[in-house]
Amino acid sequence: MSLSILRILKHLFLGKKDFFTYSLLVFGLLLFQIFFPAQPVWALTMEEVAREIMSPACPGQLLIDCPSGEGGQLRELIRQKIAQGETKEQIIQYFVDVYGENILAAPPKKGFFLTLWYFPYLILLNGVGVIALITLIWVRRKKNYASPSIHPPSSAEENKYLDRVEKELNEFKY
Repeated sequence: MSLSILRILKHLFLGKKDFFTYSLLVFGLLLFQIFFPAQPVWALTMEEVAREIMSPACPGQLLIDCPSGEGGQLRELIRQKIAQGETKEQIIQYFVDVYGENILAAPPKKGFFLTLWYFPYLILLNGVGVIALITLIWVRRKKNYASPSIHPPSSAEENKYLDRVEKELNEFKY
């Protein structure tokens, strides 16, 4: 299909520069379509809603995973509400009204619960800050070692030690 589009473009634009530009444009559009496809519109399912609600009958489990009879009844209630045309948010709000906010699988993004949502990012940001601070201290300390304030020994002292090393090496037997 893309080759036929390129052939049409080639006949429309006879210049090589124009053909190259438009073929690059078509290629880019094809890649965009491949990597960013249009989101399909599908109907709301019971599983989507039940994955966001904790089971009141089975503590610590999502409603979708609850094997109890009450869990089955709540899943059927979700199916009925979907059949009546309610949205996911309306169904979840119904369960929050009946059971409270503890029924939600994820904490709501409001009030005190915002700290739960932003805490990992805060920890990550602090970690980056600590690493940057340690690196800055390390670089400054290295600069101080790179330019010592101690003067090198004079040539007379240096010659004295070099003569001694030469003497010891000559006396050394293998």
